[in-house]
Amino acid sequence: MKHELDKIKDLFHKLNVILSKQQKLYGGVIFVCTILAAVMETIGVSVIIPVVQGLMDTEGLWNKWYIQPFLGVFDIQRTQTLIILVCGEVITVYILKNLYFILYTWLVRKYTYKIKRELGIRVMKSYMKQGYIFFVNNNTSRLIQGISGDVNSVNVILDGFFSLSTKLMTVIAIGVFMLAQSPSTAILLMILAVVSVFAIQLLYKKTLIKYGILLREAERENSKASLEAIQGSKEILVTKRQDFYVKKYVDSINKHIKACIKIEMATLTPGYIIEMICIAGLLTAIVVQTETVGASAEMIETLSVVAVSAFRILPNVSAISSTLNSIRSRMPSFNAAYETIRQVEILEKKHDDGAVKEVYQEKDKIVFNNEIRLNNVSYRYPQTEKYILKSVDFVIKARTSIGIIGPSGAGKSTLVDVLLGLLIPEQGNITMDGEDIQNLGVKWNRNVGYVPQSVYLVDADIRENIAFGIPTKYIEDEMVWKALEMAQLADFVRKQPNGLDTCVGERGVKFSGGQRQRVAIARALYLNPEILILDEATAALDNETEKTLMEAIESLQGRKTLIVVAHRLTTIKNCDYIYEVTNGKIIERDKAEIWGK
Repeated sequence: MKHELDKIKDLFHKLNVILSKQQKLYGGVIFVCTILAAVMETIGVSVIIPVVQGLMDTEGLWNKWYIQPFLGVFDIQRTQTLIILVCGEVITVYILKNLYFILYTWLVRKYTYKIKRELGIRVMKSYMKQGYIFFVNNNTSRLIQGISGDVNSVNVILDGFFSLSTKLMTVIAIGVFMLAQSPSTAILLMILAVVSVFAIQLLYKKTLIKYGILLREAERENSKASLEAIQGSKEILVTKRQDFYVKKYVDSINKHIKACIKIEMATLTPGYIIEMICIAGLLTAIVVQTETVGASAEMIETLSVVAVSAFRILPNVSAISSTLNSIRSRMPSFNAAYETIRQVEILEKKHDDGAVKEVYQEKDKIVFNNEIRLNNVSYRYPQTEKYILKSVDFVIKARTSIGIIGPSGAGKSTLVDVLLGLLIPEQGNITMDGEDIQNLGVKWNRNVGYVPQSVYLVDADIRENIAFGIPTKYIEDEMVWKALEMAQLADFVRKQPNGLDTCVGERGVKFSGGQRQRVAIARALYLNPEILILDEATAALDNETEKTLMEAIESLQGRKTLIVVAHRLTTIKNCDYIYEVTNGKIIERDKAEIWGK
């Protein structure tokens, strides 16, 4: 028992951490409404008494306190009129009661879904505030589960808590009412209900915890299998590996269904068991009482009220058991949500400057005049011993073009990520015209355009892909066309029937590789940055396509500072300076040595 109380205490502690002050205040208001809901349910049962009494003993009904005030007002003289009045009162009570329950249900749903929305947004914002290394260390399906699946468990548990509170208080209130009508029968029914609930909780406890964990794992595996199959569809079709990915999806969905069936059976079957035990016990008690005392009009009247009460209590007792099981099965996901929110709080304390400032327009630009300097920069990835970059000193002059080469794994991409500000050096720093880029913040981001090897295009039109991540109302077509001109893609777009409204398809499937890379270049140039970094942006292209693309890039020489990372020497042949990344160092190479005089 103490163990269960500790679990309840732990649940409330975690809810206290997860919910904001405003959310807890709103929850308190809902809880007060829950108490009123239990009172309304009890009133709904008690108003049946006048109807039963009116049918069993009409004469006695004339003297009841709840009838006396209406006799004079409505000048009631006939018994039939009195019965009509009683039935009208009951109808009115039930109309008001059920209207209240409709309102109460709406309030609870609004509250729980408000929590789901706000927690989801909070987690999403925290992800976006995390450093680049966070996304490197976490797979997509796990992050999606953190935003949706785990947050949804909080919604389920809160909804279950209010449902449980309503049902429990209703059972207690109607139980007290039954005690006043027939103490022995009420006590018997309550004992049977309590024993049944505890027995069922004990019976299903381990099953629900086990399958709650399996359900969460299955949801993540199902999401992962779906993403892999869709994102890798081209390679899968080429290699004819459809059966493997279908089987992977089938295995995950079977695991998910198995867990769902176990949990739902453990949630739904207790209601039938409780009803069976309680009805059998109640009817046995009635038979014994009839045999012992005998039947009378008064006894029939009492038992009628008890029966009505019992049929209101039993569904609520069943619902209590089912809700407890539902909450228990969701605890693994709820605990994961708690850990996520706890990490979010830690992160929010580190980022007390508020939301990241978004860059939408070409303004507040800091001018790059002289040089970018890497000062004794060292970097190694977390939980690793090897330094990818070690004591690097490196200077990039403004409006020059730099070519960077080196074997795979030498650290070229790490160097790019450090320059972009995605990775923070363990030692040393990077300055632009003498100021640390970490201190420049968004001004640095504003000055850097980035073109990756594998460009991410959204399933939208050219306009939205160029002004990536910028709300439509802030997009300026003049800036889009200017970026397209610099990327030498403007003529192609003009020939399209829909111009800037031309859809590129999911991941740019409707465009060729060269066209996708030109879109990426135009995107990088949209806000007219002074520095353009290309991380093996032409590696996946054929020689002819690469040549034309490099012509577009080289047309920017003298106007932009170009940092070009490449595997092929031909890519960087026209760069002003060539550097090689090797053994954690950056060494300048003589162009004459590479290509000869």
